[in-house]
Amino acid sequence: HALHLMSASRRPPGHDRDVPPCAFTTHRPFQELLRANTLPDEGVEDMQKLNYLHEPALLHNLSHRFFRDHVYTYTGRICISINPFNWEVSTPLYTKDKLLKYRGTDMESNPPHVYAMSERAYKAILQRNRGDGGEN
Repeated sequence: HALHLMSASRRPPGHDRDVPPCAFTTHRPFQELLRANTLPDEGVEDMQKLNYLHEPALLHNLSHRFFRDHVYTYTGRICISINPFNWEVSTPLYTKDKLLKYRGTDMESNPPHVYAMSERAYKAILQRNRGDGGEN
């Protein structure tokens, strides 16, 4: 199976003349285009660490984590949250003990959570107020 990536009849922006089809047409086996990541049991906490980055791979990891009750997943500095629609999963995520676990720590020190994002933002505000500059 091959996937046709670009129509041979399309012209690149700014080109007024016809371009030979081989210049802008690529055929690749489907397996090369949508390679799958081998996920650990709990999925990947930060999707930047996935070997293959494409929409199906990202959605697969999010789904994999969701079905293991991991509501939060990072993509670099972005925290993706999937609503579990389940109080048994949600309630333990927002306890005082959980909040204290994230206080004063770096994002990488604990599993993904909105508390880690809040802590990072709070540290950035403190650094900015002290004039340290620091990370945004």
